[in-house]
Amino acid sequence: MRNLSYKEIIYLDSIELNSYLSQIDQGLIDSKQSSTSSGESTSEENKSTGQIGASIGIKFGVNSELKNSETQTEAVNESINIYFKDYQLQRLLNKAEHDKLISNSPSEGDLVKITDSFDIFSPSLISNIDPKKFDAISRMGGQSREERKEIENNLKNFISIGSLMENLLPETTIIRVGEKSTAILENNNIRSSLGQLNTLLGTSRKITLLGIVDSIALEGKRDLDGLDNLMSPTSSKVKAIAYLNPSISDLALSAIGLIEKDDLVVKPIAIYFE
Repeated sequence: MRNLSYKEIIYLDSIELNSYLSQIDQGLIDSKQSSTSSGESTSEENKSTGQIGASIGIKFGVNSELKNSETQTEAVNESINIYFKDYQLQRLLNKAEHDKLISNSPSEGDLVKITDSFDIFSPSLISNIDPKKFDAISRMGGQSREERKEIENNLKNFISIGSLMENLLPETTIIRVGEKSTAILENNNIRSSLGQLNTLLGTSRKITLLGIVDSIALEGKRDLDGLDNLMSPTSSKVKAIAYLNPSISDLALSAIGLIEKDDLVVKPIAIYFE
C-alpha cells in the first residue's frame, strides 16, 4: 500500500505552480473532467464509472459515478479539479527533489523550500480595528484609565500601519517564515478566511513555504538609505515615482519586524503544514 504524506494546504497559487511545473516537465495536463449530457430528459438512470488520471499515469484512487443530474455532475467535476491541483504540488515537490532544483544557498530567481516557525500579518484586519470597541473590552478587563489610554495610543499606531500597508499592498497578507524569509500572499489564493488565519498563530507546528526568491530585502535599489535621495529635488521624478511605493512598503515592513536587511523576499507558490 502506498504511503502518502497529507498536506494541510494554507495557500496555493495554481498559476505559478502550473507554470513552473509545465516548464520543467515539457507541458502539463491541467485537469481531466468527466460529465454527462443534461440536455435531454430521461427516466433511465445513466452511470459512467472510471479511474481518474489513469490515462496519464496518475492514480487518485477516485472512482467517479456520474448521473444525468446536472447538480451531481457539477459537484463531481469540481472535486476532480481540486484533486488535480493539489496533486500537481506533490509532483513539483517530487520533481524538485529528484532534480535538485531547490537551492541551499538561494539568490534571486531560485526555488526555495523553507520549513520553520512563522508570523502572519493581515493589513486589512488590523486597519479595520475600532479603538472605541477595544476600549470597552479594556474596561471589562479592569485596566485603569491611564493603562487604557496607553493601549489606545499604541493601537492607533498599529492601525495606521495596517491602513498604510493596505494601501501599498492591497488584497494581500504577509507571512514571515523563520528568521530570514518573508512572502506576500494574494488573499484570493488563501484557502481560509482571514479571520481563520488568526487561529494558526497559536500552533506549535512549523509551516513550509515553497516559492521563488523575488529579491533580497533592503538591498540594491530598494536600500532604504536611498529613500531620502529619491525624495530630493535633484532626483529623477520618474525614478522617484517608480521606487516610492516599494521603498515605503519596505520601510513599513521593516518597522513592524516583517523584513530585515538581506532577508529573502519570496514569491509564494504554496504554503502548507505536513
